[in-house]
Amino acid sequence: KEISKGNQQLNVEMVFMYSSTIYFMNMTTNGLEIQPYQIDNEKFSTKQMLQLNISEENDLPLVKLKNNKMYVVSPYKDVNTEATILMVDLKTWKIGYEGTIEQTNVRENQEDYSLYIHSLDAK
Repeated sequence: KEISKGNQQLNVEMVFMYSSTIYFMNMTTNGLEIQPYQIDNEKFSTKQMLQLNISEENDLPLVKLKNNKMYVVSPYKDVNTEATILMVDLKTWKIGYEGTIEQTNVRENQEDYSLYIHSLDAK
């Protein structure tokens, strides 16, 4: 079935389906923009925005939907780039957890490092 938003074109970078909702997502300069679509009543819900630091415009966050929660992680971290971790309740859109990935046990002569995250799982 074709999904449209009136006369507006629906441009999306990521699409996830959980329960009876499709989540259309785009990275913007303000963060992760999420447009939920309710399959049962064929209507879009209120658009949501999550503040998320992403290092490059082309990088997309890792997203996992499970147990009525959305887990979102920045895919890259280095000495100058913060990697954000968010856990959001899909019913209330309240952030249940917000944090960052931090390096510990830094060697004295270590100047730079890079961390790439390729997958995400939630238990």
